[in-house]
Amino acid sequence: MAFMAVLLEKYANRFCWFSLRAAAAASDNHFGVPYAYADHLRQPTRLRLLKQYLNLGPWAGYMGYKASRFGRAQNVEVVLADLAFEAVVAGRVAARLLNVPLLVSVHDDPVNRIRVKGAAPWLLKLYDHAVFKTMKAAARCGVICNAMGQVYQDRYGVATTTLFIGVEEHKCLSQRHCDARKAPIVVGSVGSVNYLENWRLLLDAVRLLNRK
Repeated sequence: MAFMAVLLEKYANRFCWFSLRAAAAASDNHFGVPYAYADHLRQPTRLRLLKQYLNLGPWAGYMGYKASRFGRAQNVEVVLADLAFEAVVAGRVAARLLNVPLLVSVHDDPVNRIRVKGAAPWLLKLYDHAVFKTMKAAARCGVICNAMGQVYQDRYGVATTTLFIGVEEHKCLSQRHCDARKAPIVVGSVGSVNYLENWRLLLDAVRLLNRK
């Protein structure tokens, strides 16, 4: 909910929130918008791939149906879906059942997010097709950088809009001068890095900097 704060601070009365996870604590709904949820399947615990398939496919469709019921009660006029996990299918289903435009945003590639969680190749293929259908169904698709937008243009043939997220430049402190003669330079990481490839990319970037 925090990344929506820029909009909600001004237009909270124009939003409602349908979560695809367990019930959120009241403290998470800072703006008091109308709220409902549908939790993902937790069974069968021993058949991990089956549970993944059900959550990302049929059950996600059912969650979309429940979201549409909630949306109709709130007189929803547009569905905004953050494309990750069950939201890929649920968002599209909800918008179709409500017969309203679908807007989607992508922060991290949804297919890669399930790949790093050990999804089987056949499930990746099915999920990739679901992402394609959702992006094609969307009236607008927001991404976080031009490079990501180009990937989706090449992969799915969809146009995207780059939404630069983060702090406004005038709110930042002045940039600290970096002494290139100092060794070693300390790199600070903010946030979680849970994918080994991200560390490899950082090492490659440092190697490029060292060559310069």
